Amino acid sequence: MKYTNEQKEKIMMESDLLGESRSREKQGFALGFALEKLAQKGVELLFVDDGNFPGWLVKKFKDQPLFLYTIGNKQLLKNEDVETVTSYLDFKRGSNPKIFISDRPMEELMSYRIVIERLLENKLLIVSNMFNEKSILKNVEEKLIDEETRGISKKVFISGSRSQNEIPVSIQKSLEAIIQQNIHILIGDSEKGVDNNILDYLRLDSVYPHVEVFTVNQNARVKVESKWTKRHIETEPESKGQEKQMVKDRMMADEAHWGLAVFDPFSKTRFGKLRVSSGTLRNTIQMLLEKKPVKFHYVYESELKESKLKTIEDLKEVLDSYALEKRSPEISKEKTSLNSPNLISLEPKEKHQMLMKKFEELKRKEEKILVEKNKSVLLKKQNFQLSLF
Repeated sequence: MKYTNEQKEKIMMESDLLGESRSREKQGFALGFALEKLAQKGVELLFVDDGNFPGWLVKKFKDQPLFLYTIGNKQLLKNEDVETVTSYLDFKRGSNPKIFISDRPMEELMSYRIVIERLLENKLLIVSNMFNEKSILKNVEEKLIDEETRGISKKVFISGSRSQNEIPVSIQKSLEAIIQQNIHILIGDSEKGVDNNILDYLRLDSVYPHVEVFTVNQNARVKVESKWTKRHIETEPESKGQEKQMVKDRMMADEAHWGLAVFDPFSKTRFGKLRVSSGTLRNTIQMLLEKKPVKFHYVYESELKESKLKTIEDLKEVLDSYALEKRSPEISKEKTSLNSPNLISLEPKEKHQMLMKKFEELKRKEEKILVEKNKSVLLKKQNFQLSLF
């Protein structure tokens, strides 16, 4: 049987339409299957253009999404007074109902105990334009370090005073920024102060895996989680305890690309004498001399301040500010009842003098060590070049 050209063209068109319809049918089946799997986990897709979402919420995303993934109490969308947060840290703060634009994959969030509890209490709605990745927001949260150093932010050395017994909100925000960027943390094993409290924070909900705990002992003084790495640092047997800790700290500062320091400027000896907390200060000086930036949290007028340090002059400027530190009436009154010098009884100028004296002493030592270190590197390089002939 012969077909005319018109009949042939009609058959070809019908064949193309049939193929296209079958392709769309397969795509629809695959989409339906994926949506069914999500529905089994309690996740629902809501389309933006059907009025389910208030405009202010949709505008938070980088691009106008066609739909958003949601899980939780969708009635919260109707209440303009409900708090909207974009970080896990802000989500955990307080137990009031929240709309949480997820700062990490929804699938990961749904494995956290506190998230499940809030969902069961109908106090939470999680919203995201992604499922296996974190939401892409228009206003990206401030990163931990500046643009020019962000590209090399692979490892951070966290150090701090043993007297710091809590992790304030400003430090928690720094830790959340580290976690969001999957930065590798180098930290010591002190069972007191910053080391211990930071490690406790990193254990919350889901253990943050990118952690390396440095110790001079065969067994670390803190619990090292199975997801973490323990690094034993060899030291000279005759070295004193503080000297061994300095070797450990120096190793972490050498390997890190930048630092996060928590500096409480003064502490007491067991005999009640006042001294400058030199460990964290030394670590900060070492890193700055090696041109590694440090996010510096420091206690000033009984509050925790912070400064992004890039040079040794930046640190000196922070320490100089202690000469202008104010004293409250309560502290001044308490001074009269004290017989021996301590932190409360120090005048700002005295504190500043003690700090600067220790700063200059540590700076001279670290500069000398750096010169010797550079000489050693240069010598090794020259020996290698000679070995080629």
